[in-house]
Amino acid sequence: SLVDNIFFAAKIEHDEPGFSNEEINVSDITQLAVERFAHNKKAIKMVNNIKAGLYLHVDPVGFASVVNNLIENAVKYADAATDVMVNLSDDGAAVYLTVTDSGMGISESEKERVFDKFYRVGNEDTRKTKGTGLGLYIVKRFVEIYNGQISIEDNKPVGTIFKLSFPKSIA
Repeated sequence: SLVDNIFFAAKIEHDEPGFSNEEINVSDITQLAVERFAHNKKAIKMVNNIKAGLYLHVDPVGFASVVNNLIENAVKYADAATDVMVNLSDDGAAVYLTVTDSGMGISESEKERVFDKFYRVGNEDTRKTKGTGLGLYIVKRFVEIYNGQISIEDNKPVGTIFKLSFPKSIA
C-alpha cells in the first residue's frame, strides 16, 4: 500500500500518461476493498450498501486506490469495535461514494489541508497512527482528474464522512 501510494502520487503529480478511461465496474472494486478491510485488528465492522452494476469511465487502478485509501483511513482512525460504513449509489447522472467512520474527526481548520501532499492531521506528539500523508492527496487529485467532487463532513457525534461524486459520461 505504501509503495503503491508513492508511485501513484508521483504519477499524478507529473501528469504522466497512462491513466486509462475505460468502463469499469466500480461496484465490484468497492466490494473488494470492503472485503479487504473486513478482518482488521481493531474489530471494526465494515457495513456497506453497495449498489451492484455501477460503471464509470475511469482508471481501474486509480479508482481502487481511492477506495482503498478512504477505507484504510477510516479503519485507521476509527475507534475499536465501531463501524465503518461504505455506500456506493447513483442517481443516473453521477456515482456517489461515501465512507463514514466514528474516529477522532477532522477539525474545520484542517479539512482543506488534509488533501495536501504529506500533510497529516495533528502533530508528532498527538499522532498515534502511521502514514505518509499521501492517501488523501491521491484521492483528491484522482477525483479532480475525472471531474468529480469531494467533500468532508462531520459525523455527529464523532467521526468523519468523505463524500465523493463522479459524473457518468459516455467514453
